[in-house]
Amino acid sequence: MTKRLSINISGLLMIYVLLISPMLYTHTATLTNCIVLATCLTGSYIIGAALLIPVKATQSFISVSHAALSVFIGSLVYSMALFLFVGSLPLILLLSAIAILLLFVFRREVTWSFTPGTRAILAFVTALCVVTLISGNEITKQFMSPQAGGFCYASDSYYFTAMVRSLRSGSIFNAAYEIHSPLNYQILGFFIPALWANMLNITSHQALWGLAGPFYKLLAVLLPYELFYNLLKDKVRANNYGFVIVSILLPILMAPLHPLYILKGEVRNFVFNGCGFLLPSGSITYPFTIILFIFCLLVFSTADWTNRKTTAEKVFFTIGLSVMILGKTPLYFAFILFMGAIIIKRVIIDKEPVANYIGYVLGFALLSFVLFKLCLGQSSGDHTFFKYGYLATLFSGWYHKTGLNAIMVIFLILFTYIFWMGIRLVGFVSLVRSDSRLFNEFFWGGLVSLLGTTVLASFMHIEMESIDRSAPTDVTFNMQQFIRSSFYILSIVSAIGILRLLYGNEIKRKYQVILFVITGIWCALSLAAIFSYTWSQKIPCEDVWYEEVYAELKTGKYNDGLIAVNPAVPYCGIMVASCDYGTYWTAMDRGDGSYNSSSKNSYRWMIFKNLIDHPEEKELIKMKSEGVKYIISSGYDSAKMTNVSALFPRYIHKVKGSAWIYEID
Repeated sequence: MTKRLSINISGLLMIYVLLISPMLYTHTATLTNCIVLATCLTGSYIIGAALLIPVKATQSFISVSHAALSVFIGSLVYSMALFLFVGSLPLILLLSAIAILLLFVFRREVTWSFTPGTRAILAFVTALCVVTLISGNEITKQFMSPQAGGFCYASDSYYFTAMVRSLRSGSIFNAAYEIHSPLNYQILGFFIPALWANMLNITSHQALWGLAGPFYKLLAVLLPYELFYNLLKDKVRANNYGFVIVSILLPILMAPLHPLYILKGEVRNFVFNGCGFLLPSGSITYPFTIILFIFCLLVFSTADWTNRKTTAEKVFFTIGLSVMILGKTPLYFAFILFMGAIIIKRVIIDKEPVANYIGYVLGFALLSFVLFKLCLGQSSGDHTFFKYGYLATLFSGWYHKTGLNAIMVIFLILFTYIFWMGIRLVGFVSLVRSDSRLFNEFFWGGLVSLLGTTVLASFMHIEMESIDRSAPTDVTFNMQQFIRSSFYILSIVSAIGILRLLYGNEIKRKYQVILFVITGIWCALSLAAIFSYTWSQKIPCEDVWYEEVYAELKTGKYNDGLIAVNPAVPYCGIMVASCDYGTYWTAMDRGDGSYNSSSKNSYRWMIFKNLIDHPEEKELIKMKSEGVKYIISSGYDSAKMTNVSALFPRYIHKVKGSAWIYEID
């Protein structure tokens, strides 16, 4: 049968509407940008759709899901062109040429469709509601182009922006937060916003939070429905619109209970306040990697592994699983345990030939190793040592105060996990009794993943630091993230279990009604809790982004030296501005929550702090020797910097016409 290139215009338009909306809101949707965005999405869509032609699992996708996944794959693949052409015009021309070439190659096999279908519209609207629900204040704060009165967030906002800024310049070895240093993070999720920022000529901040953020979340919400439908389509009609809505809502609204609040006795926060464990919440890298995880699970489930013939599903599974190491390593590791348990069970218990899997396993291991060494292995040395981890620390107080033995502590952890699972436990446990081998394997894979990450999180601590102390130290690789990743996996497989009970005629009708009512009540309470958590929280924030800093830096007058920026986290907006429009910024306190700072940056911060707190001529000389030529001040230290310039007019003066920028002579 001839393979066809399927292009659905309505599905592409839905993605265009999703991405153009924040640009309209921030007044960056100029005619040029609208045309470039349309070109970027269309070209990426054609590239991704062409790559997905042999993947049978995607042929039943609704239009918006197929378009979103095609744009995702196409944009990720094409973002590698950043290493060839940094300028936006060559990128646009090359993308257009590739799209036209593909249309010519498949000119007789292209199928055009224009109607989205009721399922696609319903799924798109429902998914948009979910993305809006879990995005909270990001919608009005994080997406703003000038970032006036920006959301008072932690250090991640500007650190992630610096990642995008670094990649859009076409290098993984010249980080915006430390010149000539490699990127010290899992970088894959930042390629797409770097591509869009470059092509649209918008800030890295808006490309990341305003475009890639909602796009990643939308696709991470849509893909579970496609997975659930592929697994249950022999039991569910395609036009079962209730199944569409429930499939999209369940992974979000089966919110977990939070055991930490049980131990603290905070009942008010205990119920449904584990919002950090919602799918697809978390930092920008989590939604990106969750997309890969669900897609890998989808193609693995539809591939015929009893046949040694190489298929597109097997190839995509191997590549997708491998590149997850650059997306979010904890989720990569948790999924490795999940899939490893399934494959080992098939080989040892089911007596399937190991030759059916060994080639893909070796290919995955080799590709993962190469990617790790290329993109992460150069960033820092690994100091890995055994130490009591998250769970051991959490329960150590109980152990010493109550005299519980180790076995009792293990039972306490088990009891905690049962609470953590909540309603998801019903769907998860039901899989063990399923007649479907695949569903049964999901149970054992999920169990092994949770146990493996629990052991790791209990006794291991990882800290990364380069030997010469030039690369950033990262102490945020906490093992709790591994447990969190396992619960993301459990959310998906538990939703499969509940949908199987509700739609698969596995239990009597009256029990289906009871389960539907209980799940509905749980989801309603969860909805209220999530809304309260993400929308009702009011974080006081000053107007600290200073648009005049943007205006000054955009002139390009300050690109001939290192820029030192005020170290206070509430003023991180200035650092975001420096990432995009300055040269390189520094001066961050590694011990004050700014954990991705290098030792060199930390040293510069101490110079900066000593300068404004105890002004001496030698501190200015040290800054000069470090290559610092400009200092961007803020309201936090305005008076102190004025005093410094008055004390040492020979060495430092305020830039003419600027209220916040000083130049070291």
